[in-house]
Amino acid sequence: MIAFEWANASSVDEAVKLLKPANPAADPDDQPHPMGGGQDLLTTMKEYLVRPSRVVNLKTIKGLDEIKADGKGGLKLGATVILTDLGDHADVKAKYPGLAEAVHSIATPQIRNVGPDQYVACHFPLTPGEAIEFR
Repeated sequence: MIAFEWANASSVDEAVKLLKPANPAADPDDQPHPMGGGQDLLTTMKEYLVRPSRVVNLKTIKGLDEIKADGKGGLKLGATVILTDLGDHADVKAKYPGLAEAVHSIATPQIRNVGPDQYVACHFPLTPGEAIEFR
């Protein structure tokens, strides 16, 4: 793993600024990367698959860990919702029992207690401010 700068973002706007690459033409694997849980990012960094100049911690952004109704009959999941909270949430259990059950079969309890909901979306990495919507 190469040396990198660590940044704790306090807002989505700050995270977006911190994630903006100094050189947009550079290899994307060398550009700043967001970290919600870190399991996938740290593994790929150790293998030198990605070499970010900066890692931006999204867990320090208030509100990205929320699960809430979207007003259209669905749910919005913040980018840093952990899997355990997703699987245990009353609305998820009531409206999406298959999702709640699936969450409890993903990885180990240790991973579920730190892993963000991105695992549910087939490892599609979310950028700051994005949310997964279920209807």
